[in-house]
Amino acid sequence: MYLAKQIAQYVLEKCENDKNPITNVQLQQILYCIQRAFLKERNNRCIADDFEVFAFGPCVPNLYYYYAGFGAMPITNITFRDGTIEVDDRLLIDRIVAEKSILEPWCLASDVCPTVGGLRTVMDGRKNKVIPFEEIKKEFS
Repeated sequence: MYLAKQIAQYVLEKCENDKNPITNVQLQQILYCIQRAFLKERNNRCIADDFEVFAFGPCVPNLYYYYAGFGAMPITNITFRDGTIEVDDRLLIDRIVAEKSILEPWCLASDVCPTVGGLRTVMDGRKNKVIPFEEIKKEFS
């Protein structure tokens, strides 16, 4: 398991290197998709930090506020420097980033929090509450 900041740095650097920098909101949504993919495919968490329900979907609050200064602009000039990510983990992360980073923000948001089904805690309107690990797992069961 990794800290959200570590995965975020990796994702941001990858997106910038791929000439597709992303915003803070997109980052949060992609991190959630990574967590969801790890749960689905490996029955394990990738990110140790808790996700909470925010107005725009799942969010790791301390990470969101860390990058808040970018506003709605793409986050650039980030260098991955917080440790290593195992090769197998990078392959799964890279696949999710490739799939999700090309989506327009509103399409990505509807994938993460569809209006019917999907993230039950968002549908319940419990903003700023931790999304239980079990709720994320229910999304694909």
